[in-house]
Amino acid sequence: MAYQTINPYTNEVEHTYADTTPEEVEKALSLAHGLYLKWHDGSGLEERKAVITKLGTLLRERRTEMAELMTRDMGKLIGEAEGEVDLCASFCDYYVEHANEFLAPKPIYTTSGNAFILKQSLGVLMAVEPWNFPFYQIARVFIPNFIVGNPMLLKDAANCPTSAQAFADLVLEAGAPEGSLTNLFVSYDQVSEIIADPRVAGACLTGSERGGRSVATEAAKSLKKSTLNWVERRLRCFGRRRHGQAGRNPAANPSVQRWASMYFLQALHRSGKAGSAICEHLKGRLL
Repeated sequence: MAYQTINPYTNEVEHTYADTTPEEVEKALSLAHGLYLKWHDGSGLEERKAVITKLGTLLRERRTEMAELMTRDMGKLIGEAEGEVDLCASFCDYYVEHANEFLAPKPIYTTSGNAFILKQSLGVLMAVEPWNFPFYQIARVFIPNFIVGNPMLLKDAANCPTSAQAFADLVLEAGAPEGSLTNLFVSYDQVSEIIADPRVAGACLTGSERGGRSVATEAAKSLKKSTLNWVERRLRCFGRRRHGQAGRNPAANPSVQRWASMYFLQALHRSGKAGSAICEHLKGRLL
């Protein structure tokens, strides 16, 4: 599977990355599992919060540099790419500020007795992420899971490998132990093998239906927890509904007129590969 940065403007190959070997996968799994065993009792929270605070600082300091990497990977407008870096930095602030609140035991009082919910790390996670938001898609899953103590292995899209590696490098520079986030240049067959490994506790995916089927199938076979976000299916389903079911004509609904002016830009947002942009703004308003 070729992981390459192909400049969308010049169509020139700027970087090519070697596929991750089975030995490198094993090393990544071993490091990640070792961290989980160290953190699963809830220890190290303050150290992890400090890492995420530093990560936010690095993102802000290198805002333009990181944005340019995304633009050269997949063609995102530089202004949108800079906004994405800002958004990731804000995630750092949010989860550090609320970490103790989110992870605090929750008491339960009943007439038959009292108990509490204890929140602990789950284990090593396998993340499969797409190209449309090269930093955001990683940050939104990595930051909260790192805070709670779940190390993560990452397979990013083959057309934005430089962005994925840059984010993983920033995490290390921020002070995270090796194995906290490991970017892998692997195939879907290797992803299936990783999910099946007993040291892996779960998987998450945002991407195509093909990738979703692969991850969901392996997670189910191995009885692993999984979360799936299939962008292409949501967009197509919305498109069928938008043109009307049971004879509806959305253009005839006066309540949608105020959304008409934004529809063109929303439809082109990330070249149409931002499911939430269309679905969240327009779903339920055009129907």
